Amino acid sequence: MSTLIRASPARADRRWAVLAVILAAAVLDLLDATITNVAAPTIAADLGGGAALIQWLGASYALALGVLLVVGGRLGDRYGRRRLFLLGITGFTLASVACGLAVDPGTLIGARLVQGGFGALMIPQGFGILGAVFPRDQLGKAFSVFAPGLGVSSVGGPVLAGFLIEADLGGLGWRAMFLINIVLGGAALLAAIRLLPADGPRSADASRSAGAARSADVASSAGASRLADGPRSADATRSAGGPLPADGSRPAEVSRPTGAADFADSSRSSEAACSPRTPSSGVVSIAGRVSDGRDRSEGHSADRLQSRPEGRSGAVAVDGVGAGVLAVAMVGLLHGLIDGSAHGWTLVPILCLAGGLVFFGLFCLRQRTAASPLIEPSLLRNRGFTAGLVLGVVFFAAVSGLLYVLVLYMQYGLRFTPVRAALGLAPVAVGIVIASIACHRLIARLGRTLIVIGLVIGLIGTGWLLAVVRGVADGVWPLVLAALVIGLGMGTCFGTVYDVTVGDIDPHEAGSASGALAATQQLANAIGAAAVTTVYFRTGDQAQAATGSLLVVVAATIACCGLVWLLPRKAQPHHG
Repeated sequence: MSTLIRASPARADRRWAVLAVILAAAVLDLLDATITNVAAPTIAADLGGGAALIQWLGASYALALGVLLVVGGRLGDRYGRRRLFLLGITGFTLASVACGLAVDPGTLIGARLVQGGFGALMIPQGFGILGAVFPRDQLGKAFSVFAPGLGVSSVGGPVLAGFLIEADLGGLGWRAMFLINIVLGGAALLAAIRLLPADGPRSADASRSAGAARSADVASSAGASRLADGPRSADATRSAGGPLPADGSRPAEVSRPTGAADFADSSRSSEAACSPRTPSSGVVSIAGRVSDGRDRSEGHSADRLQSRPEGRSGAVAVDGVGAGVLAVAMVGLLHGLIDGSAHGWTLVPILCLAGGLVFFGLFCLRQRTAASPLIEPSLLRNRGFTAGLVLGVVFFAAVSGLLYVLVLYMQYGLRFTPVRAALGLAPVAVGIVIASIACHRLIARLGRTLIVIGLVIGLIGTGWLLAVVRGVADGVWPLVLAALVIGLGMGTCFGTVYDVTVGDIDPHEAGSASGALAATQQLANAIGAAAVTTVYFRTGDQAQAATGSLLVVVAATIACCGLVWLLPRKAQPHHG
């Protein structure tokens, strides 16, 4: 039987304590997604593994998270959000310990994959839990807390990693940045056991109505809040489904995590500043733009969901086969890229790449024939949406590769310490915040043109960085300014890409669309970290390596400029 968080009135102080637990889990996930960027050279020097280990460290976590993100959200619908959250955070903490105790590259990469998998179980549950414990008129205020929390974490993660490496506490070196999760994860687990509301049984009808938003849950979880958007209480209240009834009552049970996707109007755009795992990550900004349409079309959605297969006893269906096929495809592609760059383009990496493409084709076929696909087949027939998916893959792969290469160049080429390299990424974060704030009001008017503006700004910043690498501009300040301009370009595009991508989807497709976009972004991060660093490690000369990698980023960005014109002209209208 499907389960659901039991919605019972909670004291105000307890609500905020629950929010603190959910935020702690999101911060924990973000910290562990960012720390290996700065630490990768140190880890490779200690364990061996060379360039291949550095590439896998940047790709493995995002790979597992992206493949299992939608599945994790649906498992929460089926077996209970509290139960899955506790399982996720427990496994995440134990996997962190395994990372800290790893004795060879294979063990560390395996532990990172497990860590990302449990992260995919933990992260999607949080927003559904908050939707159950907070009154609708307070959800906007609750979700606005995520912006500063994740913003600080996006910068603090790499800095913390650099500090722990240089401090060498107890002779642990880089291992301390994983083992610290014994304390952080353990405290969050104990608090979750004590504070999170119990899962309650729900009817098959409730299970079906949850289906409309379950993937949206995942998307909002993958992207907690676009830093620039900040508090949006009025919009958030409307997105949550309108005001409470006149008597102030709330339903005895919450059939879907109220406003989960609606409050995602945002994503982890800030975390991109310090991680190849870009908004985180989560850049799915379907938010209020789709929620208004969803509210108006609830009857239509319900009719559609009535005919959708749910599994036995009305349980939420989970397409494990589809997720498995996608996982095989991604592992094949990543292993081919990394092995080919590390050991030469022999038959093995070529076969891995070919096999990955074949399995990706099988995944697409599965989505057309599965009873409960991870992506609604109607979305794949929508030219604007599919163009947005492709654009998202290319753009976020380029961004993740660019940021990873920037960190490597600062440490290998400029001989920065881990802490200094982490601080060197701060201008990117500043640029993202400034651009996101400035562009928030422009998207409705400019639509896809705003994406082109952001891409052009990003090209200027990347060109400036090329000049720094080639020695045309010397000193620290040119590097800082180049990073700032790159951040401005990223901040202009983050969120905007997916806002426009969903510009002409039907309201009943919103949940599947947001889940697909969030997962696609994570998978793009994994591909980008592997592909761009493949170019980087082809030569031992740091200036040449960085130049070749940046030229790949430039080519990908130019390709994105062409893809933009296949998107819908405007974002979803945000009704007031």
